[in-house]
Amino acid sequence: MADTESKITSLGKSLAGGDVKAMGQDAINQQVAKNSLFPSLSFKQRIIGFSICAILGVAFGILSFFVILSITTSPARFAVPYSLSTLCLIASTFFLVGPWRQVKTMFHKTRWLTSLILILSFVMVLISAFVIKNAWLVLAFVLVEIGAFTWYALSYIPYARTVIIKFIKHGCRKT
Repeated sequence: MADTESKITSLGKSLAGGDVKAMGQDAINQQVAKNSLFPSLSFKQRIIGFSICAILGVAFGILSFFVILSITTSPARFAVPYSLSTLCLIASTFFLVGPWRQVKTMFHKTRWLTSLILILSFVMVLISAFVIKNAWLVLAFVLVEIGAFTWYALSYIPYARTVIIKFIKHGCRKT
C-alpha cells in the first residue's frame, strides 16, 4: 500500500510541474489544483475522473469497431462512437493537468504539427461522415488520426520517436 501511495505522490509531483524533490504533498495538491479543470477536486478524485474518461474513451472505441461493418451504409453510425472515443481520451487528461496546460503541451514545438494533424483529421472524420457521407474518406481520416494520436503519445516517451524513425530508416535501407 505504501508503494502505491509513493507512486501516486510521484505522479502528483510530476503533474504539478515543479521540483519533484522539494515539493510537499500540500504544495503538490495546490499546484495540480491550480492547473486543473476542477480545482476543488482532490488529487484522488482527479485520478478517478481521468480513469472514468479514459475507460469511456476505450469503451466508445471498442463500440465503434463493433459497428464498422455498417460504415458503408451509414458512416455516421461508426463516426459518432469513434469521435466520442477520441474526445474522451483527450478530455481525460484535463482532469490531471487542466485544459490550458494540455493545449499548451499539445502545441509545444515538438508536438504542434502532430496535434494539428490530429485535430484536422478528427474534424474531417465528422465532415466525411455527416456532410460528404463517404465511408472510404471516413476510414482514411481515421487511419490518419490513429497515426497522429500514436505519434503524439510517443512524444511523451523519451527518445521513442527517434528510435522509431531510426528503425524505419534502417528497415528501408535493407529493402
